[in-house]
Formats: sequence, structure tokens, C-alpha cells
Amino acid sequence: MYSAHDVPVDSGLLYFIVYAVAGSLVVLWLTVAVTAWVSRRVASGVGALLVLANGATALAMLFATEYGSVVFPMQWGVLIALPAIAGALAVTLLFRGAKR
Repeated sequence: MYSAHDVPVDSGLLYFIVYAVAGSLVVLWLTVAVTAWVSRRVASGVGALLVLANGATALAMLFATEYGSVVFPMQWGVLIALPAIAGALAVTLLFRGAKR
């Protein structure tokens, strides 16, 4: 999409962004997992915030456009959304367990 507008771009930068986002999400979800061992209430709150952040990242990757073209392939956005879906389920279970 960039060649039509005579904009030089390094494809490595695009992959760096994707890997940086995926790596930071892995670290944050591991933080939620460790927090769950310590306190279910704190983990449910932190997990809910991370579900929102993960979902926002997925939406950004699904709908980001530049020069009228989609920046990221749809599969990448869907793959980033999968942890948010699983996290939402886990947070729901944590909230149910914290109320008992």
C-alpha cells in the first residue's frame, strides 16, 4: 500500500510493532495470572482492565487504516482478540469466585 504513494517503509518496523504488542500482552496476562495466586479480588480488577486494553488493541489492529488501506491483516486482529475473549471468561470466573 505504501509503494503506490512513494513512501519508503521498512517491513521490519511493522513486525516489530506487532511483536512488541504481543510480547507486552503476554507479560501483562502473566502478571494477572500471578496476581490471581495472591488475591482473587485484585486479579479480577487487573484482569478486567487488561481485557479492556487487549480489546482496544484488537480493535485498533482490525480497523487501523492508512492511505485508505487496512494496515494489518484481519487475521492478526483476530489473533490479538483471542486472549481478550479468554480473559473475559477468566475475569467472569474470578468475579464469581470473589463473591463467595
